[in-house]
Amino acid sequence: TRIGKYSFFNCTSLSSVTISNSVIAIGDYAFSNCISLTIIAIPSSVTTIGESAFNNCSSLTIYCEEASKPSGWDSNWNSSNCSVVWNYKG
Repeated sequence: TRIGKYSFFNCTSLSSVTISNSVIAIGDYAFSNCISLTIIAIPSSVTTIGESAFNNCSSLTIYCEEASKPSGWDSNWNSSNCSVVWNYKG
């Protein structure tokens, strides 16, 4: 139900991720330095995203089912200012 802190840190060949509806939390720096990551889909079940979860993912587009950032997401969750598509129904 959780993607822990630093889970995919520095996975430089990771290119896309679809997160299961059973996941409720993404930890700090979980996908940091995944420089090849271009697409990630985040379901509305994710109520917590930690600090800098997508740090140094400058090519990333984040597709979120939520209409806007939930209150449980760290204010610095998208520290790389990746493109975000809100209200995505994939």
